[in-house]
Amino acid sequence: MSPEYAMEGICSTKSDVYSFEVFLLEIICGRKNSNFYDLDRPLNLIGHAWELWNDGEYLRLLDTSLSDTFVPEEVQRCIHVGLLCIEHYANDRPTMSDVISVLTNKYELTTMPRRPAFYFTREILEGETTLKVSDCDTYSTTTISTS
Repeated sequence: MSPEYAMEGICSTKSDVYSFEVFLLEIICGRKNSNFYDLDRPLNLIGHAWELWNDGEYLRLLDTSLSDTFVPEEVQRCIHVGLLCIEHYANDRPTMSDVISVLTNKYELTTMPRRPAFYFTREILEGETTLKVSDCDTYSTTTISTS
């Protein structure tokens, strides 16, 4: 769900771009955004993708069942455009036609992605999961008990 819809109930043409990116990342890593958890990096899928991209380790995001059946440059292009699609402000995201052009190699990416809108970490402490949500530079903490 795009930030503008989740926070303000405003749906824009760029809301679909945001949702498409999440779907694209789910395909790349082979896991659902809602079920994503990595012990090495306790982040949501968006945060995990962002950190791997920044560390230059974006290929670690790939579903292990893909083995060597992928082209690294195509994966990089998909993740790069995906991270551009989750910019905080809708006006900063590309249009779907731009996304399609990038994915079909008709358009060269020159813009570097910035930290995504919904970037949060998870800490598990004795039966409680704490979510530290970061929306740009604003942080809030919510505790969710699990049983």
